Amino acid sequence: MAKYSKLKNKVHPIAYVIGVIFLALIAVVIIFSVPKKSEKMYRDYYNAQIKVQQFNPELLMTKEHLYKNINVKDLEKKIDSKDLVIVYIGGTWCATCLNEVAIYSSELKKNEELLAKAKNIYYLEKPETKELKGYDDFVEKYELGELSYPALLSFYNGKLVEVKYIAGQPQPKDIRTAVYAYYNKLYNEIK
Repeated sequence: MAKYSKLKNKVHPIAYVIGVIFLALIAVVIIFSVPKKSEKMYRDYYNAQIKVQQFNPELLMTKEHLYKNINVKDLEKKIDSKDLVIVYIGGTWCATCLNEVAIYSSELKKNEELLAKAKNIYYLEKPETKELKGYDDFVEKYELGELSYPALLSFYNGKLVEVKYIAGQPQPKDIRTAVYAYYNKLYNEIK
């Protein structure tokens, strides 16, 4: 038995290094496979848009959209910063939102002066059936009353400047025209 006592179960240090590298690679793969919020928004809207019976390919959300997800608390901080803040409130449950969401982004891209001031559109996702924390207080604070969706709001110097609303189900051309006019009016008011 003495001749076998010298044999011990040893793990070579290289095995530890290989194990750590393997775990690090798994962590990196997991981190990079979790979609960013902007990618998730794109996928959610795109998937909802293509399921609509009469979807219009010209109105599809693109990966290069200008939306940045935000919650009510952070939105109020942005508004209080006195910068120009453009906010889109809606959700994939809203048929009108599906028709207009891509236009808000594409029209802002065309208005380079306004885009330079706003940089993006903040997206506040309004769930269809559950309450959004702080939302009712936000609506009351800015005297928004009974909002219909989609809502496109603009704030500057901490105050509400513009609210976009188009009644009914307008055609894409009419939506583009209304959003173009909205952005031009907004830019003229904040110059």
